[in-house]
Amino acid sequence: MKLGFGNSFHIPLERKPVPGGIITLSNDLAEYPHVVDEAKDQVGLIPCIYFEGDSSDFSKGPAQDVAKNIENLDRLAAIIQRYPDFKLVILGYAANTHFESAAVMERENLEELLSLSQKRAESIRNALVARGLDAGDIRCTGRGNANPVVPAGDSANQWKNRRVEFILEKEEKGE
Repeated sequence: MKLGFGNSFHIPLERKPVPGGIITLSNDLAEYPHVVDEAKDQVGLIPCIYFEGDSSDFSKGPAQDVAKNIENLDRLAAIIQRYPDFKLVILGYAANTHFESAAVMERENLEELLSLSQKRAESIRNALVARGLDAGDIRCTGRGNANPVVPAGDSANQWKNRRVEFILEKEEKGE
């Protein structure tokens, strides 16, 4: 289960259910209140990193979006630094808006979209490395237009499919 859309990261959370299904966190992730159980993983949704159009540069676009991106990256880097036993996986996505037919958009995963989504993930990795994270602890994967959060034919909301997702994976002992 996933709430809305955004970047998600898997991380063990100390949490306690409260009436109405809302979960209150009892640790340093309390600033991210939208947490759900996804199988045995707890997933915290954090605000989206916005990409302008077909850009892989999160520092371009409206000033308020750029400022929010930088704030979100600063917060994310600070959280990840608290979990040295985890590796970060960044999944980049792109929206396919070049076709009129939703069926064609669903079926096509063009090299251009894979390349763009990979560049988005790498731009976030570079920004996190600049904030003190070890590049060797970060893996980037471009997913093209896979797993859209809104239907491919929903042109008004296609920007939601231009995103990155974060997953923190526990490093196994002996690696």
